[in-house]
Amino acid sequence: MAPTPGQGASSERQRLQRLSDAALAEQVKPYLLAAHGRWHAAEGTGLTPEDWLLLLVQACRGEMSELGDIVPLSAFALSPQAERGAAACAILAQPYCATVLADFRTRLSALPVLEYDPVNELFRGLRHDLKGPLGITGVQVMMCVRSALTGRLDGPCLVQVVCLLGKERCLERTNQSLICA
Repeated sequence: MAPTPGQGASSERQRLQRLSDAALAEQVKPYLLAAHGRWHAAEGTGLTPEDWLLLLVQACRGEMSELGDIVPLSAFALSPQAERGAAACAILAQPYCATVLADFRTRLSALPVLEYDPVNELFRGLRHDLKGPLGITGVQVMMCVRSALTGRLDGPCLVQVVCLLGKERCLERTNQSLICA
């Protein structure tokens, strides 16, 4: 019996999902090197290159159907600047976004180290404190930050994004995001 269309992709996706993070990290390295000239951007994150790659794999693996998918999924983390699409620029042009990003920068600057729990708490506080006074939803708060950091409206967990980018790159990207407005 012949496989149905798409069945090969499904089995490849399942194979990737069964791999350990470390095994998947080793398999995506050549793709990252070919596309970006490097397989990590750990500088300034407090992570070793190997730990940075493991975090990237953890952040992207759920969206991977084949090994090559790591290239577009990781572009936000390995590119010097966020390539902003029209949808992200439209979010950043919203009048409340400048306030959201200013508060995000202040809170991020105050964190001594970027680890999952403190960054998660930062986002929890940001959503809670801003959505009422600005009359926006928590999702709108997060879309402002996501658009500024990644240039996209979808992608990995924002806590992972912040940890992968590091404090300085996050601050630079939030500052640069105002050019879309």
